Amino acid sequence: MSINHPEGKIRRYEPLRDRLAVVNLVERAFELQHDPDGQAMLRQMRNDARKQTRNALLNLMTGGTEGFIWEADGKLVGNITLIPFQSGFKPITLVANVAVEKEWQGRGIGTELTRHALRVARQMPLGEIWLQVRSEKKEAIRMYESLGFKKFSALSQWRRPARKDDYCLSRKYSGLLFRRRVSDWPVQSKWLEAAYPKPTRWYASFDFNLLKPYAWINPLNWVDLMALKTCCLRSDAGMVAALSCHSSPRYRNRLWLAVDRPSPDDEKVRTLLEAFLENEWDGGELLMEYPLGWATEAIASAGFVNRRDLDWMRFEG
Repeated sequence: MSINHPEGKIRRYEPLRDRLAVVNLVERAFELQHDPDGQAMLRQMRNDARKQTRNALLNLMTGGTEGFIWEADGKLVGNITLIPFQSGFKPITLVANVAVEKEWQGRGIGTELTRHALRVARQMPLGEIWLQVRSEKKEAIRMYESLGFKKFSALSQWRRPARKDDYCLSRKYSGLLFRRRVSDWPVQSKWLEAAYPKPTRWYASFDFNLLKPYAWINPLNWVDLMALKTCCLRSDAGMVAALSCHSSPRYRNRLWLAVDRPSPDDEKVRTLLEAFLENEWDGGELLMEYPLGWATEAIASAGFVNRRDLDWMRFEG
């Protein structure tokens, strides 16, 4: 089934027919040709598309990922994807990969695709509809707002490249890092909740329960805990900052930072990150997400590069 418009028509995404064209469209529309993170995402999209191709009917019957195509002059020029997630008992539909070929932009295609996707998503089981958009894409943000989305959170994605062979380690921060104590958890948990709110954790691909001091009691956690370490800075009054590093097959090293509402040039953050790099870092690439505007100068001074800023938006009608 397709819906005709003056500039073309909307039809359902067909994996066998569209999978490679959609990946290539996303690469061009978001200019990911020279973006290492973007290329990693595209590889994942190609893998997911191959799985969809093999299980196209099962995917449709079980309510899996689906999408819609804008077709004009016999060509695929626009795309939108709906991805189902689960946050506890609450279903969430993520609107993703809203992409339009450059020469077709400015004609309302993205708006019509999003409007159509919303009609479909609102027929799904009771839940919420979310999306992420780059903070600098003001025109796209205005379009989403006109359709009923509202911003509720924003974050920065940081990356520190892998250590080069000629990297010179200093001994400036020897003896500053301490192991976390069980009694530190209530404070660390509070700071983590501020930086990584529970409503958005479903998207993190990380189980924050692993950070609890008694997570080791569950044998099912042992493999993950072997790839997790937490260090902290202390003062006479107690813990002042904590940093957890977790490695997984998909993500080399991801950092989770717990500090009490840091300023842009927060000295605790800068010291903790540099002490970690000096004493605990294995030299691999490091990834970290943190609220937009928090500790930006301190994080950058430790050699991290801001990859992108993202706004979370939720459909409120």
